[in-house]
Amino acid sequence: ERHPGLRVVWTEMPGLRWVVEDLERITRQLRVVQSRHAADPRQLNFWRTFGSEVTEGLQCTPMAYFRRNCYIGASMLSPFDMPYARVLGTDRIMWGHDAPHDEGSCGLTEESLRVNFHDFDVAECRRMFTATAAELYHFDLDALVPVAERIGPPIDVVHTPLADPPVAKGSAFWAPTELREVLDRPNL
Repeated sequence: ERHPGLRVVWTEMPGLRWVVEDLERITRQLRVVQSRHAADPRQLNFWRTFGSEVTEGLQCTPMAYFRRNCYIGASMLSPFDMPYARVLGTDRIMWGHDAPHDEGSCGLTEESLRVNFHDFDVAECRRMFTATAAELYHFDLDALVPVAERIGPPIDVVHTPLADPPVAKGSAFWAPTELREVLDRPNL
């Protein structure tokens, strides 16, 4: 509340799911200590014991604070993370390939982009690939666009799904684990 213009960036982050899970957990815990939730018969509430001026003074939800102040430098994305991009907002995510490290997409950037971003529209891709970082860090897009056009893959290539991803170390090519399958099952 005191610093509405503050910008926080988590960079070189593995995935996006953890952000959504942490925001959900913080939201749940905040409801336990804010008086405005005390009358809800379904809500456990200890605001009289654990509440404070700080928690009472928070006007937004954790997600709203995130959407106002926070960004993720996502250099280790897998296809399993991509549904969370739209939950968090594609304007909050800055894609990177983590060169020269294997966990990103170094050496297989085009394939990684095709695996992860083929079903995002052009505006969302431009946001995650350039615009958000340019705005946040005050980059000169007029100077960078010619470089990107020369070395970057064309957007039509990014929007061509990769039917047979390579067997590679990068996070874009990770196979699902038994836990991933449990997380994706609608009914356990």
